[in-house]
Amino acid sequence: MLHSHLLDDTVMAMPDANSVRHRLDMIPGYREAFAKVFGGTDAATLDNTAKALASYIRTLVTPGSDFDHYIRGNKSALSASARRGLDDFREIGCMACHFGPNFRTGAGTLSQDGRRLLRTVSQLRGQSI
Repeated sequence: MLHSHLLDDTVMAMPDANSVRHRLDMIPGYREAFAKVFGGTDAATLDNTAKALASYIRTLVTPGSDFDHYIRGNKSALSASARRGLDDFREIGCMACHFGPNFRTGAGTLSQDGRRLLRTVSQLRGQSI
């Protein structure tokens, strides 16, 4: 399931496996982590990316997290950086699919405007998607 999620241009804005690999290879920390965990210099394959993402998702048990406190009204619970990330998450349109207490509720696709905004934010940050 994660394979199709990663490759769906309307969900993750990654049109193909090479785009996923290229995006991950641009992030030195990720390149090093993939090599350490999966071995080799070309470890950021689509299969390994799906495995890494699935492993990460399984760790998301966050009752009492800073974000939980924030959504319950403690506006100082999130750092300025985390609030900027949340603003991006909202503006890009991620909440069309990822909402609820664990961001797993919902179904749908990123709107055309959301995809356009994702590309704009990425370009402003000097990243390609």
